[in-house]
Amino acid sequence: MASDPTLFLSCAEASGDLHAGNLIAASRELLPAARWVGCGGDRCAAAGMELTHHVSELSVMGATDVLRALPRIRRIFHDLVELARRQRPAVAVLVDSPDFHLRLARPLRRLGIPIIQYVSPQLWAWRPGRIWLVARRVDRLLCILPFEPALYAGTGLRADYIGHPLADEVRVERDRVATLTAHHLDPDRPTVALLPGSRMGEVERLLPVYVEAARRLGARVAGLQLLVSRAPTIPAAAMAEALALPRCAPITGRLHDAIGAADLVWVASGTASVEVALLRRPMVILYRAAPLTAFIARRVIRIPYLGLVNILAGARVVPELIQEQATPERLVVDSLPLLTDPACAAAQVAAIDRAIECLDRSGASQRAAAIVAEVVAAGSLRVGAWPGE
Repeated sequence: MASDPTLFLSCAEASGDLHAGNLIAASRELLPAARWVGCGGDRCAAAGMELTHHVSELSVMGATDVLRALPRIRRIFHDLVELARRQRPAVAVLVDSPDFHLRLARPLRRLGIPIIQYVSPQLWAWRPGRIWLVARRVDRLLCILPFEPALYAGTGLRADYIGHPLADEVRVERDRVATLTAHHLDPDRPTVALLPGSRMGEVERLLPVYVEAARRLGARVAGLQLLVSRAPTIPAAAMAEALALPRCAPITGRLHDAIGAADLVWVASGTASVEVALLRRPMVILYRAAPLTAFIARRVIRIPYLGLVNILAGARVVPELIQEQATPERLVVDSLPLLTDPACAAAQVAAIDRAIECLDRSGASQRAAAIVAEVVAAGSLRVGAWPGE
């Protein structure tokens, strides 16, 4: 193994940046001289990665948003391939975003670069036929759900369950009183945290629902106050309407403290809902896609739920308001019992606890780093593309 290997990494959204940054930090003990290059975000940069592109350039959601951004995505794709061609890294780590990364894996493998895919595509939810595409283009697969490795049995691909990386990441450092006081809010008043997402498209579709629901809920719940989260990928101007609401505080850091201080969380479907679950807070999950994306999704998704908590539970333990159901009226109806009935909120939290028990396994980033070091030490695993690739 080279004493100072170059390692390529690509992530395409904020949640991937979180996992990738933790992986890079965890790798320092095993690969102290490694140089990480590629596409990442603020967490990757803080861990010492040299960014050629920022994750915000690729952070789009749904078919319509992708079509608008396609020229930029293609340019970044070719830039990353050219970077790998010049640098000849010892390994390429591709974090989540399988639609982008399984395409990127093809030219990288032709360069003889071993490929590690960090986070399995959700084959159990839609397009199960991708299993063979993953097996052809990836050398090692790092799974974050315990049932995923079994899906790849018989494919020849080594898939390892490493635990969910959020199990190490999610923690509260300040209690409710300290958090709300720091934001000039009253710890004795009912508090809702608004998490509209980390991609501009989902914020544009969900935030107006949140704002109108907050107005209506405020008329029915005395003293209601709000914590409004803005992801680093979202410009401050996009949140102006929400922040104009009464008794409202912006959250741009210490998100877990804000979630932990809330009596209820409105959260966009995705990684953030897992963070809320791990913090054991009552929640309502929302999802709104562009019409074309929703049309396609209804024809390919094979499971009845979108939220991971509900998927793991096999039941609707958390309300999900999807597409046309994601209205201010429905959000208020689902929120009122959770805010006004402590027994209802406690029952939901207990159900969440049971559903996510399998995710509480620490050390995912360290296990991921150990596999990266193992692949670097082994050298090229399967040089070149499969026939037909």
